[in-house]
Amino acid sequence: MGRLIETTQDEKTLSYYKYYETGLPEIPAERLALAAAPQPVGRGIPFDEKDDFILFPADKDYCYVGYGENEDGSCYAANQTFVPGGRPEMLEWWFVWQGVGPDLRYRLWDPEDHYFSKIAEVEQALDCSIPLRERIWNTTHYVVENIGMGPMPCILHFKNPVDMGFTKELLWREGCEAIFCGGGSPATVCHKVRIVEGGMMIDSYFWVGYIIDEQGKPGRLDPKTSPIPLLAAARALYTHNLREMGKMAEVLVPLYTEEGDRI
Repeated sequence: MGRLIETTQDEKTLSYYKYYETGLPEIPAERLALAAAPQPVGRGIPFDEKDDFILFPADKDYCYVGYGENEDGSCYAANQTFVPGGRPEMLEWWFVWQGVGPDLRYRLWDPEDHYFSKIAEVEQALDCSIPLRERIWNTTHYVVENIGMGPMPCILHFKNPVDMGFTKELLWREGCEAIFCGGGSPATVCHKVRIVEGGMMIDSYFWVGYIIDEQGKPGRLDPKTSPIPLLAAARALYTHNLREMGKMAEVLVPLYTEEGDRI
């Protein structure tokens, strides 16, 4: 186990501290092996064809686990995480819960790499008149995390997936029971939930080189303004996602069982 981020004495008294102190689970060797080299150029899902992230078209050779570069210079990172016993409402709850309470909530998702996360629009996140899945729409999340290059601040803007370009009729139905979209520089990210035998699968996808700007509009990033080369960012996001989502798979169900009746 690596070195855990330091916590305060008050955080150690929280009921969910027990999930933090166990650190990160071991990452499957076959997933780590995919970080050694990018996939062949052009296996990414085009940003303007993101419905394919929902549809899994059999006639297209997309990469769903790994990272790589596209012909247009953009990049991608993709991962799939099985959560035994998981249900869509658990992740809908998580994305609100982790950003409105003590910092330990975000840290326990990745105790070695996650430092801080706060939703700017806390009142909206706590508003019980808003469906849980909609509470993070049009919100800004201030985050500090380490994706392999030291702790870095990041501002993430979360959107209604329809405003991101997904077709509404494909969402919140079989094959896409929950979906979350957000982004900042240098990538836009989407997590999608599918019900599978024994639990749920979380499909994660990063369009590296595409962002959501301060006005909440998705668009292409000028590679010259990226803090790191896009392919290096894609690799870092892939390896980081292995770490954080491995922990998610371990803690989400017991955590929701104990804490899910409150935010």
